[in-house]
This record gives sequence, structure tokens and C-alpha cells, in this order.
Amino acid sequence: MKILMIDIEVSPNTAHVWGIYDQNISINQLLESSYTLCYAAKWYGESKIMFDSIQKSGKKKMLESVHKLLDEADAVVHYNGSRFDIPILQKEFLLSGMNPPAPVKQIDLLQVARAYNKNDVVLLEKVYDKFKAWIKSHPNHNAYSANTCCPNCGSRKLHSRGTQVSLSKVYQRFQCQGCGSWSRAVKSEKVAKEAVISI
Repeated sequence: MKILMIDIEVSPNTAHVWGIYDQNISINQLLESSYTLCYAAKWYGESKIMFDSIQKSGKKKMLESVHKLLDEADAVVHYNGSRFDIPILQKEFLLSGMNPPAPVKQIDLLQVARAYNKNDVVLLEKVYDKFKAWIKSHPNHNAYSANTCCPNCGSRKLHSRGTQVSLSKVYQRFQCQGCGSWSRAVKSEKVAKEAVISI
């Protein structure tokens, strides 16, 4: 199978405008429509990079050379080419009086990346839920809630589980029944005798 990797660069649209922010440009304001300036391509698995441009060969020869490559390809790999590169080239072929190149399978890596990116976000949420109980630096949900809750997951299912002892104070300890994380009360319990610590 012949797989073609391709990318094009285009000129900007040129228009008469009176503002520079949030403008809607009508067709009759256009002085010159965007057009293909150059392309770079290579066959998958080969080292040779093919390049052509208007400056190098002129518009007609450049379009003929990229048309020939698309005609030979069984599949084309690009990045956002389904919505950008290929439609622009097809417009150029049409305006230049050329026939359409042979139908070709398109592999748009932007679409592939977006699909995997969405899956990654779902996976990220599952990993976050799994590790929530182990995150010591997690923002405290109590700072955002009117009710006492688990600092890590926000669950109100806190069970008292003994005490947490520091050098001079004793705190009520809790375990969350939602995520399993451990926490303690902010205020210490009263100590019967005066506490003494090492210095």
C-alpha cells in the first residue's frame, strides 16, 4: 500500500477592512482569496521529502505535481487535512480546470488524537477516583462545603476511628467510607494533664 504523508501552506485572505477586532468579512470585501503556496510530502517508509511551491515551479506545475501524488496514493496521512489541506487542494484543482484525483483513504491524525484525548480524560477521571484516598496534598473539600465532609472526596460518610496523637495534642481521627482516606479533627481533644514535650 502506498501511503502519502502531506502538508500544505496557504496564503492569507486579503480584504478591505475597517476594524481589527471581531470582524465579519463579506465576499465583496475580499481582494484575493487564500491559495496554496507550497506543499511537502513523502511516501511512508521512504526518506525522500518532496517539496514544491509557486515560487519554485509556478502555480500550474505545483498543482500538477501534488495532484499526481494524490492520484498515486492508496491512503493519505495528514493533520486536520480532512477539513483543511484536502478541501483547499480540491478547490485549487477545480479552479485550475483539473479533474479530481483518484479517490483516496484519508487518515486525519487530528481526529485520531481527539478521539484518544477524549478517552484519556475518561481514564484520567477513573485513575483520580482510584488514587483519591492516597493524595495527601488534595484541596480540602471542607473549605468549599458548609457541612463537615471528607477532605479528599467530599463524602459526609466519616466514621470515627480512634485518635491521632501529635507531640502535645490528641485529635479525633476519621476514616471516609467513600474513598477510604484518613483525616482528623482540626480542634484537639482536651488533655487531662499539662503536656510536656522534648526540647
